Amino acid sequence: MTRLRSRLAARVRGLLLLAWMGSVPPGQAADIRELPLPPRPPLAAIGTELAAVLRDLPLDQREERLFWEIVGGNVPDYLRMLTPVTLTKTDAATPESVGGHPCPPWSQG
Repeated sequence: MTRLRSRLAARVRGLLLLAWMGSVPPGQAADIRELPLPPRPPLAAIGTELAAVLRDLPLDQREERLFWEIVGGNVPDYLRMLTPVTLTKTDAATPESVGGHPCPPWSQG
């Protein structure tokens, strides 16, 4: 049963990612500056409370619980904002760039 739930949770995560990707019009993904999550519930557990609940759970149950906390909006405001980053490498005089918008480091906040 545990493996089934873990596989189900992985599939749900994949489907949510695909649904989110499909909801962003082509060419606008680079313009996203905030994670598309629902508002944080007023009584959502803070990090230390959630850590205490998760501490004794098996890995698959921890991952599933964290997944539903995030999808439900239990993400601090400072982690919702995405930071534009561009990396450039010059190889044989040909510059190559890649960009993205990762969340800020967990050390903030």
